[in-house]
Amino acid sequence: MQRYIRIISEGTVEFQSEACLNGLNDIQQSDLYCSSVAGTVAEMSAELYCEFSPVANKNYDELYALAESYGQGLQVTNNLLDYWNDWERRACWLPRDNFKFDGCKLAETKPGQKNSQFVK
Repeated sequence: MQRYIRIISEGTVEFQSEACLNGLNDIQQSDLYCSSVAGTVAEMSAELYCEFSPVANKNYDELYALAESYGQGLQVTNNLLDYWNDWERRACWLPRDNFKFDGCKLAETKPGQKNSQFVK
């Protein structure tokens, strides 16, 4: 548990200190963010499930191997669902490089704005 709490805490502090409306640099940084805040939680959950459930423990290797990407997927969903709430807090967790090719600047988006580049 201590290992996971340390990873989550360090990742959260690192990314929160750099939070801005410009978004994360690229998909690699987005993967790192999602992994450190949610992938680690999923890994910890898999370990806990396996510790307390003999049925889950029989599938430990498969569960643990999928845990990080499962957590990353959940975090990406949160990033999209919470986009405007995060925007109000002056943070964006989307990868900037996924939007710039269409001329969309994440820092310039606004709630209710009609922006064809952003809504594709």
